[in-house]
Amino acid sequence: MTIPFVPLLVAAVGLAILIGMILAKRRAPEERLQRPLYERRCAVQRRRGVLVSGANIPLHRVALYDDFMAVAGMHPHVLKYEELELERSDASLGSEVTIVDSDGVRIRIQCFDKGELARLLAERF
Repeated sequence: MTIPFVPLLVAAVGLAILIGMILAKRRAPEERLQRPLYERRCAVQRRRGVLVSGANIPLHRVALYDDFMAVAGMHPHVLKYEELELERSDASLGSEVTIVDSDGVRIRIQCFDKGELARLLAERF
């Protein structure tokens, strides 16, 4: 008896997306005792030179706090505002924000939130 390849592939992709969504709920130690000003699931892409990671699927958790922001996918990352540079912000359909961290990594965040993320980040920079 052979197992059909396509259903097995669909099940594997679905399981990977589910695991990604569960892992994105984890919080960094800096986040644990604070309440976020903003928190949504967003699509996040990271680019360092020619290396790109991320997807156009809203699997990441983006949270804004008073002194820092957190981006959680497989691992939670804390980014302090003073170490970031806001490169581009667009709030036409939703929020699309591109920031650059101190290591030169470009982080593009897309949220369907009527521009709320773009407005809040513009106030921080």
